[in-house]
Amino acid sequence: MTRHRKKKSGFTLIELLVVIAIIAILIALLLPAVQQAREAARRTQCKNNLKQIGLAMHNYHDVAGMFPPGLIHGGRGCQGAANPALCRTLTPFVLNHTAWSMLLPYFDQAPLYNSMNFDLPSGPMNAYGRPIGVWDATNPNFVATQTYLNGLQCPSDPAVGKLTTGSAAYKADNAETATYLLSAGWSHESDARFWHQWRTPTIKLPNLKRVRRQGAFGLNGAARIRDFTDGTSNTILVGEATKDKRSVQYTPVWGQGRHVGVFGRTIVGDPGTYGGAAAWMGGIYCINCKTEDRCAIDGNWCGWGDERPYAWAYSSKHVGGAQFTLADGSVRFISENIDQNTWAYVGYISDGEPIGEF
Repeated sequence: MTRHRKKKSGFTLIELLVVIAIIAILIALLLPAVQQAREAARRTQCKNNLKQIGLAMHNYHDVAGMFPPGLIHGGRGCQGAANPALCRTLTPFVLNHTAWSMLLPYFDQAPLYNSMNFDLPSGPMNAYGRPIGVWDATNPNFVATQTYLNGLQCPSDPAVGKLTTGSAAYKADNAETATYLLSAGWSHESDARFWHQWRTPTIKLPNLKRVRRQGAFGLNGAARIRDFTDGTSNTILVGEATKDKRSVQYTPVWGQGRHVGVFGRTIVGDPGTYGGAAAWMGGIYCINCKTEDRCAIDGNWCGWGDERPYAWAYSSKHVGGAQFTLADGSVRFISENIDQNTWAYVGYISDGEPIGEF
């Protein structure tokens, strides 16, 4: 009598390992695609934020006849150390209000705006000891400026929590952060001149042309549509800035105006233009500048052995550049490899130079 062995069904160990390997390969191929899809969604949300900012800016302009002042009576609103008399004349008291606070009603944040008292300061920065109002829990602005505003946050940039720093010039107290900066051209929060006085100063570019270096926003003032003589579609209004700056003191904030964290700067210059201790001003504030990039030349502040961007430099978590709101309200992605001279032209509102594709 012949016996037949019953054949057992199932996978061999080799077959099981092959299946596991195939699944692992498929997952490895799928994950980058999922990550790219998520980043594309975050970048689209960031673009929508900037579009809403552009609409808010234009709605404000329709009402006020100008864009909102970048920083109102900042606590380092002039070069007080060099000229204290001028400092006391120009900014006799401190408020530290920002353009973002002025825009709150146009962001569907009217209740937050109405909760603020603009006769009191919106931040504690006070570098030169001028008169400043109450800054404690009784000040409604202290509470308001701790509010997280989703429309001022790029979702690609992780939240870092509220910011507190101690130095008088960089002081913030539980301030909520942001990821967008107001375009100020060449100037910044400690310049002696207010916005309307920046029509004359010029800067020499790498192509040796000398142009006006005024941006859309400044101290106690900002541009009107008619001031954009280069065209509103050719000039930056607002740009991205990462929270992870070279120092935590440089992190952008929306409500507590301070020496850094409000303005974005477009500095492109001939290294020989400025000498001595100010030689760094001949450097270049590029987009997403890194130590090894072409930006890190002539002692400019994008380098210094640190991969993170400096205070006023535009930057983003998006690959290859950053997104910007132009003065016409449109949003553009600008490559970090943009020509240096063109970069200056899009940052200044009245340089008088034609711009091609950028």
